[in-house]
Amino acid sequence: MSMHSEWEIERKFIVSEIPEGLLEPRTPKEIRQGYLALESEKEIRIRDKGGKYTMTIKQGKGLKRLETQIALSQEQFDTLWPLTMGMRVEKRRYDIKFLSHVLSLDLYYGELEPLMTLEVEFNSEEASQEFLPPDFTGQEVTTDQDYKNANLACFGLPGKFAAL
Repeated sequence: MSMHSEWEIERKFIVSEIPEGLLEPRTPKEIRQGYLALESEKEIRIRDKGGKYTMTIKQGKGLKRLETQIALSQEQFDTLWPLTMGMRVEKRRYDIKFLSHVLSLDLYYGELEPLMTLEVEFNSEEASQEFLPPDFTGQEVTTDQDYKNANLACFGLPGKFAAL
C-alpha cells in the first residue's frame, strides 16, 4: 500500500471571470471527491482524479496542513463512495503554468455551480507570502472555512458568494 505524509502549504482565491482563451488549449481533469469524516481540524476524503483513486487525511486548517495520502484501487473507491452521500464535490480542474507555479483552476458543477476557485501550492510559507496572484483572481479565501472543499461538500455555496 502506497502512503505518504507531507505538509501542504496552499492559498486559495475566488475567480469571477476566466480570461478569454485561457482554457481552450488545456484538458481538464474530472474530479469527484467525497468525505468520510469531518471534524474541525481533521477530514478524511476519497477522490477520483481522472481515474486515479486516493484517500487523504488532512489535519489542521488555514495555510499549512498535514496531508497523508493513501492510494486506493477503483474497487476500494467504489466501495467507499456510497458512504460519502451528501458530502461530495464535483469539479473540473485545469492546471495552468504561471511563472514558477502551477495554478489549479477549479470549475465546480452540480449544486456548487457557478463557483470557480484557484489554488496554488507552495514549497514554503515564505514562497506563499511572496506570491502575487494573476489579475483574474478575486478575493483570497485561504482562511475562510466556508470555502474549504469539505464545507462546500456539506453546506453548499456560502451565502456571501451570491454577493461577490
